[in-house]
Amino acid sequence: LPACNMTNVELQGATKDTAIDSCILYDTQPQIMDADMERTTLITAVGVFDSSCGVHRDGAMVAVEMFNRGKGATIGYNKDYFVKFRLVIAIAGNSKQLTTDDYKLSHMNALEELIVNFSPQYILGSCSFYARYDKELAGKYNTMLLSQVGPQIFYQEDSNEHVFGVHIPSELYGIPAFR
Repeated sequence: LPACNMTNVELQGATKDTAIDSCILYDTQPQIMDADMERTTLITAVGVFDSSCGVHRDGAMVAVEMFNRGKGATIGYNKDYFVKFRLVIAIAGNSKQLTTDDYKLSHMNALEELIVNFSPQYILGSCSFYARYDKELAGKYNTMLLSQVGPQIFYQEDSNEHVFGVHIPSELYGIPAFR
């Protein structure tokens, strides 16, 4: 996929008349110093989003930027090993312009291309209306899907062992307020 030629702000403001081709919006490609190469693990995650799913994709980007500061996230008993993340985020087009079937095809084609080209350890799940498109390819490529949606039925409706929720189920949002 080519790099996107629109900014994040332009993507968020896209209308049904805005043509958006599939493209890569983010590719972090963190730097690992030669001296740290043997003590640093690089984890790759890919994700595909509609042009309007900014909160889901941009939140992940902020977290990855924080983890990748300096030598990366510290791990290990002596805290002398590090983890850095490569996050590759693609836009599958403008769902306001495409039919449901056309968007699904664009989403799945873009995700499959990212999986084949980057061999990620994780797939970052898309936003609510498009999250179901990620499940099939997670199973096909035996790749963990970190899904960002609720409710619980999303995780129970099939037996895909690669789907993992990183989202508070929407049916539980109000419980703290009632307590």
